[in-house]
Amino acid sequence: MNKASITAVILTYNEEIHLQRCIDSIKNVCETIIVVDSFSTDETKTIALQNNVQFFENPWKNYATQFNWALANVNIETKWVLRIDADEYINSRLQTEISNNLNNVSEDVSGIFVRRLMYFMGRPLKKGGMYPIWHIKIWRHQEGYCEQRWMDERIILKGGKTMKFQGDLIDNNLNNITWWTSKHNSYAIREAIDILDSIYNFSNKASVTPK
Repeated sequence: MNKASITAVILTYNEEIHLQRCIDSIKNVCETIIVVDSFSTDETKTIALQNNVQFFENPWKNYATQFNWALANVNIETKWVLRIDADEYINSRLQTEISNNLNNVSEDVSGIFVRRLMYFMGRPLKKGGMYPIWHIKIWRHQEGYCEQRWMDERIILKGGKTMKFQGDLIDNNLNNITWWTSKHNSYAIREAIDILDSIYNFSNKASVTPK
């Protein structure tokens, strides 16, 4: 496969069971891979360095803050950016679309929607409106940023048109049910923060939105 002019940004914290799988799925199609870690205590850093990716460390506040820190502070030299989590990977169809089509996308297109397929305990979730769920996962460098929220953070484009690729970005976390329960308890807290913020604006969102 040909590598496209795209930088993948992966945020990590203790992702030793997922990171290699993620990198393997994108290393042949992405010109650059960047890992921004929150001072992991497992083998995450070792795995990243063994794969010769660019590795940075920054203290964690929330996902949006960390991702926007990466966009602002890491030297991205490619035309496009890919947002992918360590427990995600892309299937062969999306690999081919990025490799063969991305460099030829019309200049008036700023963002590309990708289908997200989620797995739970090893099984795909395709019922109840769970698939396909479309997200902007690829966008032109400096034409997008992560929405400043604590939950369900989406990429916001500054302008331009969008299009769709038909391959899947697969969210397949390998942790056990105890981890899943804790994760969704934290989701409830984060959603509550967003609800309260919408009422009281204690985050002062207007002052943190990228120009």
